Amino acid sequence: MQPANQDVDFCLVCEDIRPELGNKVNIFGYYGVLPRVRIILEMGDRPIERLTFLVSTHVLTKPYLAQLILVNPNGTPLINSITVTGDPVTDNVSTSAIAFAFPMLRFQQQGEHRVQVLIDSQLAYDESFLVQSPRPAVRL
Repeated sequence: MQPANQDVDFCLVCEDIRPELGNKVNIFGYYGVLPRVRIILEMGDRPIERLTFLVSTHVLTKPYLAQLILVNPNGTPLINSITVTGDPVTDNVSTSAIAFAFPMLRFQQQGEHRVQVLIDSQLAYDESFLVQSPRPAVRL
């Protein structure tokens, strides 16, 4: 469910990114764009080596503070990023993007997780993604 504040255009989920010349980034291990992301845990007890969330904005005309929070299916925080300063957008064709990378991320629960992005301490984005094991759980 997206908040009324539309400061965030999208959030792309991948393993990693690498900045390139010419205002580009290379994307590695693409999972998708929220909310259409499903992460399959091959080994449920092993952490994901690196999980990166690329958050894009286009309407923020002054420097801003951004933070990303991952929330477990039961509503408890999984991890909070550090707060970073984003660059303002000074024209109507550019975007500002921030990559939030979490090395050795261990999911504590399977199911629907939430990605929340705070812009200047206000909730600006709230979307979900799925974390699942490769085989269905057996219920007795």
